[in-house]
Amino acid sequence: MATSCPQREADRLDMMNEIFRMTIGDKLFLAPIDPDRTDRVLDIGCGTGIWSAEFGEMFPHCQVKRQNASLFTASRLNLLL
Repeated sequence: MATSCPQREADRLDMMNEIFRMTIGDKLFLAPIDPDRTDRVLDIGCGTGIWSAEFGEMFPHCQVKRQNASLFTASRLNLLL
């Protein structure tokens, strides 16, 4: 698990991920991602990290980084822009 949140919260986050996927036709994402041109992915607000892990399994050649949004400060976020 990517965060140190309590198990009950982790379960809730994972359930929300599953509900979201069900609402979009059991897809992991809707973005038009070209697997041949995608080599890095940043998941901000990753919660338990389940989405990042599933994306990494789907695209094993990609470098997947995850950062829980609660750990971001304004100055760190500005560095990404």
